[in-house]
Amino acid sequence: MKSPIRLWKKGAGAFLSLLLVGAGAANAGAPAYIASQGTTSVAVVDTATNTTTATITGTGTRNLHLSRDGQRLYSMTPNAMQVVSTATNTVLASVATGNNVVAVAQSAHGYLYVCNNASGTVSVVDASTYAVTATLPRPCQSVVSTPDGSQIWVSTFGPSPTFTPTMEIYDSATNTLVSSFTVPSAPIWFAFTPDGAYVYMTQSSSTVRVFRASDFSLVAAIGVGPNPTFVEVSPDGALAYVANLTGNSVSAIDTATNTVVATTPVGTFPRALAFTPDSAYVYVTNFSSNSVSVIDTATGSVISSFATSVRPWGIVIPRSADADGDGV
Repeated sequence: MKSPIRLWKKGAGAFLSLLLVGAGAANAGAPAYIASQGTTSVAVVDTATNTTTATITGTGTRNLHLSRDGQRLYSMTPNAMQVVSTATNTVLASVATGNNVVAVAQSAHGYLYVCNNASGTVSVVDASTYAVTATLPRPCQSVVSTPDGSQIWVSTFGPSPTFTPTMEIYDSATNTLVSSFTVPSAPIWFAFTPDGAYVYMTQSSSTVRVFRASDFSLVAAIGVGPNPTFVEVSPDGALAYVANLTGNSVSAIDTATNTVVATTPVGTFPRALAFTPDSAYVYVTNFSSNSVSVIDTATGSVISSFATSVRPWGIVIPRSADADGDGV
């Protein structure tokens, strides 16, 4: 698939002029949820205007995750996962799972998988009752579901004393380990292409590695900035964006060629990022700048930056503009 950046290089300049008239005009109704570690709250930002329309208090210190239907926001705090209704912006439940909750994934079978990093466990939570139904003793770093929800992938450092960086794959219908493979250096975060064919993984070696999901073979090793943390693949599958934490930049990877096509300076300590539903823009949280940068994926340039709450961390934007399913 051709990336927007490469299309721009072929001369689609007129399109950019329309985009710059109103960076979020095509995304009206797509909210960005931004967690603030400093205020333990989540800001709801209208991506059409980049203004805050609501604040959800008492939650949102770290990463965020949206349910498949967009009706629930899952917020990670040091010792719990909190469940928020996106229709009312209210906290519905707080689920104690373990210490240092860093990631949540949702299966196709009505369960959530919560990575408790300091506890060395993955909690399995019923998404309808919020009851913890199982605890997997895994020293996890992050957890992600395949796009169809049939598998849960867990990045671990492996058991003591070797602590070998490993990816583990679980059948989400049975919670059983079906496969695993080792990786060259510590896996930090990872994301699937929309078709589930490939997985992009940030690693501590300033590298993004691309694996074929069907047989776990290494497809590419891509050099990016220092301390890459978060990675996300665009909804159209054309680009993978990587937040380089200590490089104060993000790298754009063309998924057709697995090459870096843009490196964009942003604020200080970029923590996480999210695409708008049309893949036209990327929103990047700058943890130490207390700001969010908006990048035009057609040019790889920052077109807007706005202040947010203290120490912004996680950010999610629904893949559909109608986040809460109300038809508006």
